[in-house]
Amino acid sequence: MKTSLKLLIGLALTLLVTMFGAAISLRNQYDKLDKSDKYASWQKKPLPAFRAVKITGPSAALVQIEPGARPRLLADSLSILKTTTYTYRVERDTLFLQLAPLEGRNFRVEDEDDERHNPQIVVQVPTLTAVSTVNALCQIHDFKGDILTLKQGGSGGKILIEHLKMNQLTASLSAKNQLVLYGINNRIDRANITARDTARVFQYTNFREGLTLTTDSTVELRLTGKALQQVQR
Repeated sequence: MKTSLKLLIGLALTLLVTMFGAAISLRNQYDKLDKSDKYASWQKKPLPAFRAVKITGPSAALVQIEPGARPRLLADSLSILKTTTYTYRVERDTLFLQLAPLEGRNFRVEDEDDERHNPQIVVQVPTLTAVSTVNALCQIHDFKGDILTLKQGGSGGKILIEHLKMNQLTASLSAKNQLVLYGINNRIDRANITARDTARVFQYTNFREGLTLTTDSTVELRLTGKALQQVQR
């Protein structure tokens, strides 16, 4: 057998053994994952205590804020999208999250999508009192509390809320920003919403005690019939 053929066979065998070893290693890592934790494979970073979140883009990456036993920041390392680049800091009671543009996906201020989607970043915190966004996309769900304050600025973006139980919701938005009260599972007693300058409010949840709504003629509204009856201007 020629020396070159022996070398080729040896190289092929070495490559095969390496690939087999890598496959075994990946399988062992997968077996060690907690299958009950949907974020088992995500990157996790513990955070100091905070109660408010400010998200700044522009970025098409979706940030989800949800209850957690302790403050954490999680990033989807296995997303089919490019990895989201971000920086963060906690000052006093606020988490400041700065998102870089997402490679391959443009931030679209004209997007009127009012559905839930899988996030690329998750913020977990025991108590949430305020969320502010600038050219960013955000979902908030499963919180209970007294008052939640939302502020949406920049040239556009979206906040979607679901499964919230709050005594009072206060929201202000402008430009192409969109506020979505998703589904019928929110239980909000009172809401005070101010929307101007081509903002959009899509409301599918009735308020138990009333809605105070301040708008101008450029605002797009989608309100339930009961909410229309509840409006106090």
